[in-house]
Amino acid sequence: MESAEEFAGRLAYAIHLCDAEQASGAARTLRACSSKIGAHDTAALCQKIEEAIQGNDFAGAEILLRDLVLAYERAALSLRTSAAAPGNSSPRNPIPETV
Repeated sequence: MESAEEFAGRLAYAIHLCDAEQASGAARTLRACSSKIGAHDTAALCQKIEEAIQGNDFAGAEILLRDLVLAYERAALSLRTSAAAPGNSSPRNPIPETV
């Protein structure tokens, strides 16, 4: 199973190569994962990146990717903070170290 970091790396590389198919796939996967865990800002940025890629705007996608990295870092910190809070651990719903 790949982590969000691996998909983000794949997305960055595909954007750099202007590979629409690979970039869209990675952005879609990150959007779905982000939505599942409630990281709505991150999911929205992934959607914008997908739209930029569909419009062949790889420069715009690269700029959005920088925003995505910051949003991802905020989401990961929030998840770790929530998991560390007393009474918030659940064996049925563990919070992973990576998003």
